[in-house]
Amino acid sequence: MTFAEELLQEGERRGEIRGEIRGEIQTKIEMIEKLLQAGVSWATIEQATEIDEQKFSALKVELSHLLGASALSNRHIAAEDDL
Repeated sequence: MTFAEELLQEGERRGEIRGEIRGEIQTKIEMIEKLLQAGVSWATIEQATEIDEQKFSALKVELSHLLGASALSNRHIAAEDDL
């Protein structure tokens, strides 16, 4: 395997891990939003999920950063494909 292939493989692994993390965070956010829409109190949500309002806000910021990084990565890959 060439060095370039090793780097590509490492990038793919990192992308897979990032995608898994993004999916887990997105699932938590969606679940909490549904609970809030159903009228469930933050006290109950925190007891069930161990996520309070501050952590919920932090998860939304983290997801935004992951989605932004993903968009940049996808643009970089598309630019390489054009070469």
